[in-house]
Amino acid sequence: MRIFEPLEPLALYDGERLVGVYVPGLRYNCLDDDVHAKLAKTLDQWLIEDKAKIVEERAGTQSAQLGGRGEVK
Repeated sequence: MRIFEPLEPLALYDGERLVGVYVPGLRYNCLDDDVHAKLAKTLDQWLIEDKAKIVEERAGTQSAQLGGRGEVK
């Protein structure tokens, strides 16, 4: 599991379908399972492009304690 924070507003699409929107200042988790495979692949690309950063990494898919800061408008 990886906990990440986007460094700019990001969106994840599956074809034309919007799957998720990720905003700076909030933290998100990406589990190591088949359900999150699309996000994991996209997150790898965001990391290469310096669009996101890893806050914490844990082996497996256990629950995470996440925290956000800032204000979403």
